Amino acid sequence: RLTLAQQAAIPVLDMLQFFTPCRAACGLARFPRQPYHGGVGEVITPMTPVRTDTIAAAIESTIPGLAAAGNTPLLGALGTAAGMFGAEDRRALVLLSDGFHNCPINSSLDDISHAIDTLAANAIRTYAIGFGQAGEVPNDTLGQLAVQTQGGYYDVTSAAGFDPLAWDPATALQSAYKSILVDALQL
Repeated sequence: RLTLAQQAAIPVLDMLQFFTPCRAACGLARFPRQPYHGGVGEVITPMTPVRTDTIAAAIESTIPGLAAAGNTPLLGALGTAAGMFGAEDRRALVLLSDGFHNCPINSSLDDISHAIDTLAANAIRTYAIGFGQAGEVPNDTLGQLAVQTQGGYYDVTSAAGFDPLAWDPATALQSAYKSILVDALQL
């Protein structure tokens, strides 16, 4: 799944650079590396202007250097990503995830509702892209996250007959990414 997420991150960065050079900022956050450190996300690249060099660095070294950690503290990662924003007029968070929130183990639906409320209160539109086999991605949770933050949800890999070896994110996600850029940045 991490390989699919890495492949899927690159086309949105390419499109962002093409449509909004120097007019937008972009940052990257991830779930924490092993060993598990308290259920918070990790900022990989702080918010920085979209330029050829910043996008190239993300595509050529940052994204390929990501490794699976085994835990998915979805709520903590959303909080970390939300904290990356400053005074931008438009704030959009693109979440690439299998959607499983598996740590801390004792979190509840109230915690998810609180995270969604925080994102919505800070006008951070969340666009969730779910990865996984049919029945594995919690569509209801990711859909609720997207709807309540005025974003969008795209379940891209759970269709019957999905073949990860034949999947091309540049093609499969093109319309989703266009929709996100148009909606989030009003392009």
